Amino acid sequence: MQPILFFLLAVVAVVTGVPHGEGRMSGGIPITIAPPGTEGYKAMFPYVVSIEYEDSHICGGFIYSEKWVVTTASCVENKVLSSLVVVAGQVNLIDYDYSEERHAVFRVFPYDTYDSVTRADDIALIELSSNISFADTYKNFIKFNEVYTDEKPTPLGTFMGWGATVDGGGFSPRLRYAELTMLETSGICGTYGADEFQISKMICAMDMTSPPTIAPCTFDEGSPIVQTYGTTGAETTIAVGVLSKRSPTCNPEEPSVFTRLSVYYAWLYRVAGQQPTSARR
Repeated sequence: MQPILFFLLAVVAVVTGVPHGEGRMSGGIPITIAPPGTEGYKAMFPYVVSIEYEDSHICGGFIYSEKWVVTTASCVENKVLSSLVVVAGQVNLIDYDYSEERHAVFRVFPYDTYDSVTRADDIALIELSSNISFADTYKNFIKFNEVYTDEKPTPLGTFMGWGATVDGGGFSPRLRYAELTMLETSGICGTYGADEFQISKMICAMDMTSPPTIAPCTFDEGSPIVQTYGTTGAETTIAVGVLSKRSPTCNPEEPSVFTRLSVYYAWLYRVAGQQPTSARR
């Protein structure tokens, strides 16, 4: 139940069979939403949300339940609650999507020991002022779990977001997704020091193709990386991390760091309660 793939403008829900994006994080594959009434349509990433501040996209996140969203503490640090908005069911940040819902933020709960310098424990819960509707296939929650390594020690993941497509650029108008490799066999993550990368709490991921072309970029922070595994027709997709740190220049040759969600199970349960028992199919 876990696909992990990181891409600056991306939206993905399954790792298996996902084509490799063209360009860097600031590249990837854009998605669209089918028109209302389209028979059999299922949104690719119904759980991903855009977090806005002062009417502009700043970060991503994912739906934990109807009333709760998970993102990083660094995304909402020092933000005025009345200026924060969570948008669910959205693909295009510029044009209106008929499936989108806008929700005011009631409260924000950063993890108690979040360190703004090292980004340790970089996770936060957002409580919405109103419930997200799960009445259609465009909006839904996703379960979270530990990275699944039974089939492959360095599994692939899907990352999605509205990040910039070039270093220094603005957010991507359309949600995009791409594939990354999670480096679960090493306690080292690029040039991050021991205080900046702790494999017990973080996931190191990057594009391992040659040459690498995909990397998260500005405005991708907080977006989830998901992993999909299992046999065709019976795959499981889970969220395994949220983007915490990335290359300052969006360099695909440098890894990114995701907060490892499984470590925070007890805290998520205590603050936001248990997730719904099953996702809409």
